[in-house]
Amino acid sequence: PPMGGFGGAAAQPSSPVAALPPTGVLWRSCQAADMGQAFFAHLLQSFGIASSFFDARHNRCYCAGCYPHNVATCPSVVTEEGPSPYIIPRGWVRFGIAVNPGLAEQELIFKKWSVSFHGTRADLLKSVLTNGMCMPGDKLLDGRILDNQNCSGRQDRCIYTSPTIRYSGLAFYTG
Repeated sequence: PPMGGFGGAAAQPSSPVAALPPTGVLWRSCQAADMGQAFFAHLLQSFGIASSFFDARHNRCYCAGCYPHNVATCPSVVTEEGPSPYIIPRGWVRFGIAVNPGLAEQELIFKKWSVSFHGTRADLLKSVLTNGMCMPGDKLLDGRILDNQNCSGRQDRCIYTSPTIRYSGLAFYTG
C-alpha cells in the first residue's frame, strides 16, 4: 500500500473468503492506474521523495476493471498473506514499497506481519519512508514534532491501523 502500515488484529471477515489473490496481470494500463501513476509521480516530485523507496513489482490496481467483483478469482478478503485476514482495497491503486530483503527474511515479515492500512497526510510520507513508521512525539525530517491528529487531543505513542482501507482512507485520517 502506498501509505499502508503493518500490525493490528483483524476482525473476523463477514464477506466471502479465499486463500490467495488472483495471479496474472498485476498492473496494466487503465484509467484508474494511469491517474494513480500521475498522482504518484506528482507526489514524489512535490515532496522530493526518491523513487528507490518503491518497488514497482508490487504495484497493483484494484479498480473494477483490474480487480472485478468475482469472489472465485478476486476475493474480497485475503486470508493467507500473514497471520490475519485483510480486506482488498477495491477502488484504490497500490504502489509497492521496497523492503530490505535481509530484514524481510530475518523477521519473516511476509509470514508474521499482518497486512493493515494506516492513513496519513502526504507531507509525512517522506519521513515515514526515511525513518520507518513515525510515532507521535518523533521529530520529522523538517524538524517538526509529530503530534496525533483526530484523536480527541490524546498523544498516545502508538499507530492506529485497520484491516480495511475503508477506515484508514477517510479524509478524517489523511487530511
